[in-house]
Amino acid sequence: LETDGSSSVKQEVLLVSGLPGSGKSSLVNELIAQLRSNGWESLHCKFDQIRRRQPLSTIASAFSRLFSSLIGTESDCAGGSDENDTLRDIRAHLLKTFDEESFSILFHLIPDLRRVVSNDYNSVDVQQMEYDEFDHGNLGFDESTVVASKIKVHNLFYEILKAISSSRIIPIVLFLDDLHWADSASLELITFLINAMGANITTDSATAVRGTNVLIIGTVRINEVENSSDMTEFLEKIRGCYNVTVTDMALQDLSPSDINGMISESLCYSQRLT
Repeated sequence: LETDGSSSVKQEVLLVSGLPGSGKSSLVNELIAQLRSNGWESLHCKFDQIRRRQPLSTIASAFSRLFSSLIGTESDCAGGSDENDTLRDIRAHLLKTFDEESFSILFHLIPDLRRVVSNDYNSVDVQQMEYDEFDHGNLGFDESTVVASKIKVHNLFYEILKAISSSRIIPIVLFLDDLHWADSASLELITFLINAMGANITTDSATAVRGTNVLIIGTVRINEVENSSDMTEFLEKIRGCYNVTVTDMALQDLSPSDINGMISESLCYSQRLT
């Protein structure tokens, strides 16, 4: 996410792949711990087989947890601290960006957002836009309505991510854990966000300017990717996004000598004794 003043700045996406148990999530969590110690914020989306039946719920929950954390931080702070200033900045950006209709949709998807903005919006009627509305297999909605709703929600998520990250000097890491379990609606949203973040990097003279300050990291099981047409299509799409660089990191299984080295180091014995 560092800029060097050149116009070659791109949206960065890191994909960590490997077999189950190879340490993908542990590696990324260690990286995020280091980033957080330097002031980064994180959005952790942990996909699983059960919640994939609730489209977008994992991503929405990650935003809700972040807002809840920010509210808790504000409650714990006294005076005009940086944390209070940050939340006030985010609140101002949100109120400037969204109208009542947009807020009503977002309040339904991200309940804790209501607590971030002022009490003025407590009376807004939440539109009954269930997650199932974004399910291709739902025959209860007119196709044109579903498409329009998806476009609307995709733009709302991008704008809320932009409002959060562009209001801060410190960037955000969006961790998409176990992407192979993501529902198709979430994959569509992620593709849209990556494409929008790349497309909104603008160049003013010799300086590149980001619309958002977000690093995206995803973990995938390589065997699940090979067996999923949705994941294959998703990866092809994000690799083709404008102004986006996708970096692949493949984790290999530990060899017997690697394991022996770890044991010997832990026990303070030479490797020939372990």
